[in-house]
Amino acid sequence: MVVLKDLAIFQLKMEMKMPDYSRAGEILKCSECNEEIQSTHRHDYVTCTCGAIFTDGGDDYARYGWNPGSKFEILKEFGVQYEKPDEL
Repeated sequence: MVVLKDLAIFQLKMEMKMPDYSRAGEILKCSECNEEIQSTHRHDYVTCTCGAIFTDGGDDYARYGWNPGSKFEILKEFGVQYEKPDEL
């Protein structure tokens, strides 16, 4: 049952364009196999195809790691979407 107060708060958030933190898990991209991975819930341990990087925790906690010498890119972290510049 939706209470009028809850509806008003929802409308206010929509008008303010509040960021969506519902999927706060990191999105990582492996530089070796080019795969993007994301942990979607607590204790969801995910590795890329080649096994070079991993992420865990979904929106409950943040944990990620990599093999020595492996390279990766963080595409999204804690609900913040990074935009790549056109030119470096």
